[in-house]
Amino acid sequence: MAKTTIWILLSSFTAIAAGIALMSCSGLGEKAANAPNAVTASEMRPLSPAPRIALVLGNGGPRGFAHIGVLKALDDAGIKPDLIVGTSVGSLIGALYAAGMSGREIEQLAANISMRDFAAMSWLPPFKPKLDPLRAIVNERIAAKLSQHSFERLPTKLVIVALREHDQAVVNFLDGEVGLAVQASCAIARVFAPVKIGAQRYLDADTLSPLPASVARALGAQRVIAVDVTATEQSEPPDVPQNWKARDRERRANAAREHPNIDLLIRPDIGYYAPHSKAQIERAIAIGEQAAKAALVSAR
Repeated sequence: MAKTTIWILLSSFTAIAAGIALMSCSGLGEKAANAPNAVTASEMRPLSPAPRIALVLGNGGPRGFAHIGVLKALDDAGIKPDLIVGTSVGSLIGALYAAGMSGREIEQLAANISMRDFAAMSWLPPFKPKLDPLRAIVNERIAAKLSQHSFERLPTKLVIVALREHDQAVVNFLDGEVGLAVQASCAIARVFAPVKIGAQRYLDADTLSPLPASVARALGAQRVIAVDVTATEQSEPPDVPQNWKARDRERRANAAREHPNIDLLIRPDIGYYAPHSKAQIERAIAIGEQAAKAALVSAR
């Protein structure tokens, strides 16, 4: 984690100019008219009509490139979810997919953009990188498809999962501005600055909700396909720090609690360390595609 954090901090300096330009839309406490509203699972009600197929995209940072391969396989199989639930990197990929981008279009986007383009250094406390550029990229890509960037206008129903900081409650965004919800869902604690929406601050739900299939069930989904890209215990190197292992165990345990809510689990195994180079990213996408195709065959 230390190496990853240092890499993010250093590479973020290349996006300082973009961050300054975006400061005006970073949300300083006044809740904008189109700001997303956070609701807990107990506050949600089933959708009508009930979604036939829900696609749940889990967290995993850069490991989430494997999600793109899964989307390619679903596209090829003619499987069209009518509900998408995403957390962390799954919210980013899921938002683009819900807007109508195909798996291959998202793959092309991934080939032409760097992760360092998503963050900008903040010169204000707590002096952590901010994800304002990520918010702008998501909104721009969705608007290019739909001429707007709100949940309500997406052709596929979308739910984005995040963590409310003050009470550590897992919450869901279903309306308002998509880019701001994605920014909140991707704001990893201790790495990125929390995202303020109205009076509350939000973060990545990380270990508490790594695979939110229960959200899809709460909304009445008839069948749930879930993609888990977290590291497996078998892929864990012996020299991994103990605090990493503890977080991995918690993440796996909370993901396993969601298994009863899942009809088809797709588990791409890309190894322990997250991909960063172009070749590693291409490999992760390919593994995701292969894992999805194998899971679809076994489900017949």
